[in-house]
Amino acid sequence: MATTEKYTTVIELNSEQAKRNLDELRRKVESWKSDLAEAKEKKMGKSFVASIR
Repeated sequence: MATTEKYTTVIELNSEQAKRNLDELRRKVESWKSDLAEAKEKKMGKSFVASIR
């Protein structure tokens, strides 16, 4: 005999919290872009570039 289980997932979205999270992600991306540009400028090796990804 088969057993059926039912689950409910509740997602609560706080728009202010979502905005803060997006801002934080944008800052991280900008930091990574800056690090990558610096690495390219200084012609650093692939291992350094891989470490900042």
